[in-house]
Amino acid sequence: MRKIAIIGLADTSHYRAPWGSPEWERWCLAWDGNAQDVDRYFEPHARELWPLYPWNPKPEEYHAMLCHLRAPIYMDQVHEDIPMSVPYPIDAVTDTLNLKALGSRQAAGDYFESSIGYMLALALHEAATLKDIARVGVWGVDMASGREYAHQRPNAEYLIARLHGLGVPVFIPPESALLKSAYTDGRYGLRQEVTKVA
Repeated sequence: MRKIAIIGLADTSHYRAPWGSPEWERWCLAWDGNAQDVDRYFEPHARELWPLYPWNPKPEEYHAMLCHLRAPIYMDQVHEDIPMSVPYPIDAVTDTLNLKALGSRQAAGDYFESSIGYMLALALHEAATLKDIARVGVWGVDMASGREYAHQRPNAEYLIARLHGLGVPVFIPPESALLKSAYTDGRYGLRQEVTKVA
């Protein structure tokens, strides 16, 4: 049974990911310059958006870096000039998510708010269809206000909950802000509540 490590860039727990462990597949962001022994990379942004990245002022250098990666790079489509590019299986993943069955206003599972969301959704799809995933871990992902894009966090937490619903345990390091309240100890209204003062 597979274990999948989804690894973002937040410095709170990026270093704690299972780098070098033969037990884990490592799924990383394509622009993670510190990634080692990666099994899959993810670059879901359309190519025309690359110049807009605040961390990538030179798209030609980014392109050259992508060409040197030695694991599949899940992208919006196959790019003939990027040898390891593979198309992200968006139709299969959205069919698995199929939010229409839940009465959602979203069309057929089209709810992706971040690159991490695409990674989690693919893990969920493979867990549901291949049924060979024993565990998922999420390192280097905080999505806390002021550190990453907080608007992306609900989507990631939703997909983590869907994985739990399939019976796939998801490890989140204690340093991460995922699945934690910013204002209470997680038990709103109970005596243990501790409200932060702004």
